[in-house]
Amino acid sequence: MLLFAAALLNAQNLTLEAPNVVAEGEPFRVVFTADGSVSDFDWTPPAGLTLMWGPQKGSSSSITIINGKRESSHTTSYTYLLNAAAKGTYTIPAATCKVGGKQCTSNSATVEVVEGEADPAMGQGGGQGSQGQGSQGQSTQGQSSQNQGSASQGSQNSDPAITGTVSNEDIFMRLNLSKTSAVKGEPITAVLKLYTRADIAGFEDFKLPTFNGFWSKETYAPTNLELNRENINGKIYNTTVIRRYMLIPQQEGTIVIEPAEAVCQVRVRASAGRSRSIFDDFFDSYQTVKKRVATPSINFQVKPLPAGAPSSFGGGVGQFNITARFANDSIAANQASSLIVTVSGKGNVTMLSAPKVDFPTDFDVYDVKTTDRSEANGTGGSRVFEYPFIARSYGNFTVGPIKYSYYDISKGSYITTEAPAVTIKVSSDGVEVVDNGGVAGGVRQSVRNIGSDIRFIATGAPALSRKGEFFVTSWPFYAILAAIVALFFIVCAILDKRRKMMADVAGTRNRRANKMATERLRRSKGYLEQGLVGAYYEELHKAVMGYVSDKLTMPVADLSKDNICESLAARGVQQSTIDCLMNIINTCE
Repeated sequence: MLLFAAALLNAQNLTLEAPNVVAEGEPFRVVFTADGSVSDFDWTPPAGLTLMWGPQKGSSSSITIINGKRESSHTTSYTYLLNAAAKGTYTIPAATCKVGGKQCTSNSATVEVVEGEADPAMGQGGGQGSQGQGSQGQSTQGQSSQNQGSASQGSQNSDPAITGTVSNEDIFMRLNLSKTSAVKGEPITAVLKLYTRADIAGFEDFKLPTFNGFWSKETYAPTNLELNRENINGKIYNTTVIRRYMLIPQQEGTIVIEPAEAVCQVRVRASAGRSRSIFDDFFDSYQTVKKRVATPSINFQVKPLPAGAPSSFGGGVGQFNITARFANDSIAANQASSLIVTVSGKGNVTMLSAPKVDFPTDFDVYDVKTTDRSEANGTGGSRVFEYPFIARSYGNFTVGPIKYSYYDISKGSYITTEAPAVTIKVSSDGVEVVDNGGVAGGVRQSVRNIGSDIRFIATGAPALSRKGEFFVTSWPFYAILAAIVALFFIVCAILDKRRKMMADVAGTRNRRANKMATERLRRSKGYLEQGLVGAYYEELHKAVMGYVSDKLTMPVADLSKDNICESLAARGVQQSTIDCLMNIINTCE
């Protein structure tokens, strides 16, 4: 019931969709969508935006039935058409309404109006934005200043023979880096994006960039490319993220990032080579041309880490902290446990090495087990180091403090952090131990691996047997042997009976008739409860006819009402029962 209530609360929501960037004077859509029936809808356009049309209320319902399970959904939308006469940044306020009797408030969005004219191929721009995307165009514009030569340099690889009428400014590709230089081991983010003002139909010969000299991890690889509008140097483009990577430079000096390439299939209006008339706008034809785009090669500068790294330096570049704990607070002697050390923070988490831990001499320590728990973008998270050990003596033992050093990028120096000392209690496991260095009579000491094991004398009731007795010649042996032979004949009889039953096809159908009819009747009852009358009678007809066919061992080809009546009458079935059966069959048909 709690899960069902939570699902209802989650379904009753109101969302706002609006483009994040539009051109000055360009009409754009603002759509509010609710999952359910809406009442008391209230929204007012913000100052500076002109309401050209709306609200237009729309609704849609869907019903799906899968394996007898019926699911329904209802969606209500309110659409407005707005226009901005002056450039600037406008905030679309939230709307309020009641969905299923519950008060709901939508999210707000930011729309950036830029100077210029939107490409007709980009449409009205409605619904492409989402919550939190309003500032995306500004941030991307800032990134474009780092790689201003991307569009022109990438177009140098274009083949004029296949570009058709698509210009280099209509479509291009960039590899945006969070930094153009870094120290060795510092993580950076690389985003491969496509910018277009044309209608793309598909891709060919896609070649992703190579990152020789980097440790790379693909953090985002969409199966479906989603378009978002962005302002690039005063022009509005549809952009999509093709790949996102986390890169960690592994060598010093200049690293060259090879370009990514792709051949885009672009739909363009076909030109007839003559003057156009007003009728051409109604009978335009399109053709698909190919446009090769590529990112420019990027020279990335990698600076070495400063000298004088502490002995506890584990290769971390960023900001980290360290914690330590024992898997168990107390254990017994000769019992295994582990020390768990966690290094977490922001930076090259996947490249961290295990901290150096000084264990007591009475501990047998084994190989370290490492577990990565990185964030989705790969630039943060934690790395867990597990040190298994076995305590060979008892007492209270302390490990630590454990020091760990990393290079802080913001401070430009090495920082040492440490985990406080942790204590574990090792009990003697009920074994008395002599602590005088000698041997005391009657006192036993736990086994310790000191080259050879000297074990104390075993005590307790002995398990003795009579000399000369052997199990093979005893009566339990012959009894078990006789039981095995008897079990063999019983299993053979059961299998033989089962083979005969499987060979009797008519008998098998007769025995399964009740089960098959019951399943079909249960299914028909479900259809009746759902109001599916046609499906109910169809399934009921199948249940009755299938039952009669199985019980009378009558082939489906001979399954007519006359044959059924004759067969039942020959078996002495009362005429009233036959009439009732025929009435059910006639009603279903």
